[in-house]
Amino acid sequence: MGAAGVRSENNLPNPVLGRNTLFDGIFRGHLDIMRFLLDSGADMEAADFCSFTPRDLAFQRVNTACPPELAEHLRTLFRLDEVPDDLELTTVHRIVLGMTTLDLGEYLSEHPPEVNKPDLLGRTPLWWAVRRDDATKSHTLLARGADPNIANAAGRSPLHNAAAQGNLGLVDALLKHSADVHQRSFEGKTPLHVVGVYGIREDVLIVQRLLDSGAEIDAQDSYGRTAISLCCFDSHAEIAQLLLERGADLTVPDAHGWFPWHWAIYDGAARIVERYLTHGDCDLGAVVDGGGTVLHFMVERCTAEQVVDAMLAIADMSMIDPDAKDSRGKTASENLEERWSLDVSVYQLDEKLGRMIDKAARPRD
Repeated sequence: MGAAGVRSENNLPNPVLGRNTLFDGIFRGHLDIMRFLLDSGADMEAADFCSFTPRDLAFQRVNTACPPELAEHLRTLFRLDEVPDDLELTTVHRIVLGMTTLDLGEYLSEHPPEVNKPDLLGRTPLWWAVRRDDATKSHTLLARGADPNIANAAGRSPLHNAAAQGNLGLVDALLKHSADVHQRSFEGKTPLHVVGVYGIREDVLIVQRLLDSGAEIDAQDSYGRTAISLCCFDSHAEIAQLLLERGADLTVPDAHGWFPWHWAIYDGAARIVERYLTHGDCDLGAVVDGGGTVLHFMVERCTAEQVVDAMLAIADMSMIDPDAKDSRGKTASENLEERWSLDVSVYQLDEKLGRMIDKAARPRD
């Protein structure tokens, strides 16, 4: 486990974490993709920048929230019966993972130093217990001195896990034991960031709890994105509203010059677009990376008709120059016409996009 594999076309890593395409298949539970890639020579031992391999990730999926049928297929495809010895699991890990029937409290009474001992990839017994949504074992470990701030090799702490999983009870327990709300993952994400981008449910209470515990509302991850930008990913409109009410800044651009409202448009989060436009502070005249205005951005990247409707109904187009040109020397109107000429107007948006450009072109009062 954790050893870098030989590169092939199917082992080419993504530029962010150095992960080959097999990782994505495991994340999404796509068995056909996994089989195809493995049959084509994808290396299940090709490590990413954090030393995780696809086989490691498969083991993690099997031992957390995973449908039984998928878990069985993963065990077979990735030969997971051989994994535990490779991962340097302690007896406490095995108790937490259900690999032995020993009593956790009794064992820790006799072996207290093992409570914080990590496995090969930095995952402590508490990390695993929280990742498995196992409140009973998590509370036992915390009561026995487990450190909530020991992160895994990717920098994700137990609090990251609890926040992403929407488990308010475990978030509260970890915070009570001094979990660090500022701790950052390999990608620079705090627990507040992951509620929006990885969260399996929209949990406003967790966002409130993290903010009340001192989480920095406008903290930027490694890509310059803030919580109010990341919550657009799954259209978490109530989280967006709470962040606005708590003072989140809509004027903070990310590393590519995109503002939170650009991400709301790109992610098709129409309800969030409405909230951001109504709130104000959206400088629609700003030039994004590549030299285009929001009109260029809409023509090139918007695929949700509801977003165009929101822009037509709410956006103040008076600050947008319809004659502005992008890095190719094209106006938004010319880009829209170009799409028509190439017969790629596959969305039922073009007429409304044209109306939006026309609205921006009206004489200012």
